[in-house]
Amino acid sequence: MFVRTYAGAIVGIDAAAVTVEVNIAGGGLGMYLVGLPDSAVKESEQRIRAAFENSGERMSGRKVVVSLAPADLRKEGASFDLPIAVGILAAMSRVNAETLAGTMFAGELSLDGTLKPVRGVLPMAVRAREEGLRRLVLPAANAAEAAVVEGVEVIGAGSLKEVIGLLNGEREMTPAVPADGEPFGAEAGRYEEDFADVKGQTHVKRALEIAAAGGHNVLMIGAPGSGKTMLARRMPTILPPLSREEALETTKIHSVAGNMAAGGLLARRPFRAPHHTISQAARFAGTEGVHTNAMMNVAMLREYCRPDAASAALLERAMERLSLSARAYDRILKVARTIADLAGRETIAAADVAEAINYRSLDRGNWGR
Repeated sequence: MFVRTYAGAIVGIDAAAVTVEVNIAGGGLGMYLVGLPDSAVKESEQRIRAAFENSGERMSGRKVVVSLAPADLRKEGASFDLPIAVGILAAMSRVNAETLAGTMFAGELSLDGTLKPVRGVLPMAVRAREEGLRRLVLPAANAAEAAVVEGVEVIGAGSLKEVIGLLNGEREMTPAVPADGEPFGAEAGRYEEDFADVKGQTHVKRALEIAAAGGHNVLMIGAPGSGKTMLARRMPTILPPLSREEALETTKIHSVAGNMAAGGLLARRPFRAPHHTISQAARFAGTEGVHTNAMMNVAMLREYCRPDAASAALLERAMERLSLSARAYDRILKVARTIADLAGRETIAAADVAEAINYRSLDRGNWGR
């Protein structure tokens, strides 16, 4: 008998839909897994056999072929245990195969049949919604995390027996709700630190304010203990609250990393202090679209960052005296545009350009003397 169900494979911080096809027929014994499974997926056979025996079920004595499609996508992790097990049970007519339609499964099976939590259920829930699936069945420990995705019914189960009862209509299970009972925005502005705590440092606070408003980069140089990390740690407190989509994207990273102890969306902007030896690829990530002044392309720069005559003359003198590059010219205009925005001005004034030039400290030959 042939049965099809659905699972999710983690690809970066997203999930790809995986079709789990199970066929049981004569012509041999054993279970055959195809579709680029890694070692953890290949070992699922032994976990599934033991879970069946301890849940009152038995593995088929005929040849079982399990295909994980698309076949050219690497399948990693133990989250495929439950979808494979459910597919085998449906192919043996132990559960109603019709109830598998529109349902994605994820979960690691213990030898006694209980379900262990897995990583990455949040992007799986997002993928299930995008694929038009109506339900996601996973370990109870992951239910609150996946429930933050609207449009998908999330069912948390404690064991394989509970899943069998659900699919056969013998057990009613209440859909999970997000862990955070408060409205999403309630936690958005609560931080342990606050930018207002910083006393003095007027010049650098102004620079950070401009950077936060326009999405510009900041390089702080100073002796240990001068307040660089203290100031950087407080930057999120002057940024706008996370939108729901931004929070979902941020939470997906934690979900894939397995750092979702409490479940629910992360409502506060994260702060990271990477080691100075981190690679460029690990430090910077690509972003689609233009969301800040710092991300404007050349066409947008010419449209929105037109300096007046006095500003253009000032910038031209600075270019000559400081030997600035063409890239520096564009970046100064972007910072000046942000300064003008903060002041509520539609046009860039000479004072805006002068302040932006002042932040180009590293372009001066004696900055470290």
